[in-house]
Amino acid sequence: ANIMHYFGGHGMVGVNADYRLAPEYPWPAGGEDVRDMVGWIKKHIAEYGGDPQRIFALGFSAGATHVGTYAFDPRFQPGTGHGLGGVVLISGRYRLHWDPDDPSMTGGVTQYFGDDSERWASRSITSWVPNSDIPTMIVFSEHDQRNLVATSAELFVEICAARDGRCPRMVQMKYHNHLSQIQSFNTQDQFLGKEVLEFIHEGAARQRESLLMR
Repeated sequence: ANIMHYFGGHGMVGVNADYRLAPEYPWPAGGEDVRDMVGWIKKHIAEYGGDPQRIFALGFSAGATHVGTYAFDPRFQPGTGHGLGGVVLISGRYRLHWDPDDPSMTGGVTQYFGDDSERWASRSITSWVPNSDIPTMIVFSEHDQRNLVATSAELFVEICAARDGRCPRMVQMKYHNHLSQIQSFNTQDQFLGKEVLEFIHEGAARQRESLLMR
């Protein structure tokens, strides 16, 4: 709710959406839930004063993975495309690979994505980067889980390569950990909030213009 209050206080309409959880609802439930969320917003947001043509999706942790899945993987999008103005992905997981030092591998990761590693590439967001030119902002914290920092960097590199060096915005939250970065919204620490606002108002448009100049 702190995130909705923050952006609501800056002239936006905030929609806080949840998603179904593994193991009861494994992949592809998360991407499907974001698809349905965007569809609902397109249909109803004008009733609340929002603009259905200017939707930005922000996801955190597993939510960032699900938002990224929808934004980059065309299998989850309607025929008209993703319909988003841009995405803000905060400390998600974008490439699946086995890491014995990753405490989440034997829990949430395999419960959601499955334990058949042969399928992980097709379920990794990085595999679908060439299919999307969506403006992207990648965020992680200084004291984040190591593998989440690594996969954020992998997504950054893949987007840079796919867009001929026109890279997405990437922000490291100094002094923060996995949770405190998202909890900083609507507090005296406005660093991330201001970065996201600038991306929404100007940065996403710059990314689109840069891609059109290729």
